[in-house]
Amino acid sequence: MFSKNLAAVTVAAVFSLANFANAAVTVVSNTSSITIYEDQTQFATAAGRLGTDSFDDLTFGDQGIAAVRQAGSESYTIAAGQGLWGSEYAGNRYLSSADSSDLLLFSGFSAATRGLGGTFFGSNDNGEPVARGAINVTVTDATGVLVLTVSGGIGQGFVGFLSTAAVQAMTLQAQAPDRYFPSVDDIRIAAPVPEPSTAAMMLMGAAVLPLLRRRKGK
Repeated sequence: MFSKNLAAVTVAAVFSLANFANAAVTVVSNTSSITIYEDQTQFATAAGRLGTDSFDDLTFGDQGIAAVRQAGSESYTIAAGQGLWGSEYAGNRYLSSADSSDLLLFSGFSAATRGLGGTFFGSNDNGEPVARGAINVTVTDATGVLVLTVSGGIGQGFVGFLSTAAVQAMTLQAQAPDRYFPSVDDIRIAAPVPEPSTAAMMLMGAAVLPLLRRRKGK
C-alpha cells in the first residue's frame, strides 16, 4: 500500500490511454445480464447513445473522497475511501485512487443507464501506467453481478459492459496494491435510445400541445 506522489511527472512522449491495444479480460463469475465488449466501435454501435467523461478538467492532485461527474447528459458519482487523485501522464489526464489499497466506486447512475465503458489500468506513484497491472472489476446490474479481471499491456485498453437491466454500480481495485493504483480514463455511459414507436408518440405529443394551447386561447 502506498500513496500518490505530489510531484507531477513530465514526459515528452506522445501518450493516449485510449490508443492502447485491447485488454485481456478474464471473467471470474457472472450472474448478471451484462455483455462484455472489448472493441470500442462495437460497444458504441450496440449502445446507441453514449456520454463520455474524459477527466480533462481535473487538476493534478487530491480530488476529495467523492465527486459527482458528468458523461454527456448522464451524471454519476465516483468515490474512494481514502480519496480520489487527479493524475497526468504526457499531457493526458485521468483519475485514480489516492491510496493503492483503495477501490474506485462508481454509482449514482440514472435508472435508464444500461451500460458502462472505459479504459482501466494500473498506475504507479509517479502517474506512469504499469505494464500488466491487472485490475479487478465488479459490475452490478438489477439482475446480478459480473466479476472479471482486466489485464494485459500498458494501459490495458478499453472494456465496455452493456446490460438488458439497469446498471447500478461498478468498482475497480488493483490486483497488486503494493505495485500500482486502480486508474480509469474516458468513462462512457450508455442510456437506451427510445424505441421508434416511443419516439413517434413523443413527437405527436409535442405537435398536439400547440393546438391545445390555441384552443384554450380561444
